[in-house]
This record gives sequence, structure tokens and C-alpha cells, in this order.
Amino acid sequence: MSFKIPSDLSLQFQTTDQGSVTADEIQTILVYQYEGFIEALSSGEATEANFRYLTAGDALSTENSQLAWWKKQNERLTGVDRLYAFTVSASGKGQAEYSYCEDSTRLDYVDLGDGRTIQNTAGTTENYTLRQGILVQGKGELWAVEQVLTKDGASSCIGK
Repeated sequence: MSFKIPSDLSLQFQTTDQGSVTADEIQTILVYQYEGFIEALSSGEATEANFRYLTAGDALSTENSQLAWWKKQNERLTGVDRLYAFTVSASGKGQAEYSYCEDSTRLDYVDLGDGRTIQNTAGTTENYTLRQGILVQGKGELWAVEQVLTKDGASSCIGK
């Protein structure tokens, strides 16, 4: 898949061998889904095809709300966003649980009105987020993120 990410934003994914072909494929879907979300956030459009293709149910509602908030702020991300410590557990029943960490300590924001960069002033712990949820398998064996929960300042993510 191809994503339209601004050139001043770097997404770094530190994936790991999950121990099974299915779990590795699901990890790839998680990476693509996140890139699709960032693509939608960067364009100001929640209708980006990549985002909607990989997100369903509660996750779609949650992330559409986040995208609406960002659009209201008239900002987008710049800098470096790092995702790491991926875990995937497939149930074999068309459902899988996942978790991964996000390190946004090197992210700032761009004001879309005047183009100025706004410094990220969140404290260190708030810049580490645990993301977890559920993926479901749909028609044609495709996986989509169904649920996404976040916890800022998760101790399992800080400093790793």
C-alpha cells in the first residue's frame, strides 16, 4: 500500500517476528492502518481510502472523532513518531488482540493556517501511549482494526 505522509513527518515502526504467519500479517495490517490514520489526519479528510479500508466498527468511530478534533485544531503532526513493542494474539476465530506502544516525544505540530511549527509541550510520560484493541477478519480474509483503546503514560511503554 502507498500512503501520502508529509515529508516533514517520519513514522518509524519497530516490528518484531510474532511467531506465526497470521500474526505477522496482522502486525503488517496494524502498521498500514496507522499509516492510513496519519494520512487522513495529514490531509484533514477522514474519507481517505486507506484509512477506511483498514478500520471498522468502534475503531472507525473513535478515530473519526480524533480526526474531527484535529481538523478543528487546524493542525497536523510533524517530526518523528515511533511505534514499537508490537504483540499480536490471533484467536483463530476471525479475531485477534493487539497492543503496541507509541513514542511521540519527537513530534510537534504544524498550524495549517500559517504554517508555523508548534512545540510539543506534553510531559514525558504523556508522550508514551499504549495502543491496544481487537482486529476482526472480514470478507475475503481481510483484517480490519475493530477496536482501539489508548492509555497515555503507560508504564509498559515508557523509556523503551
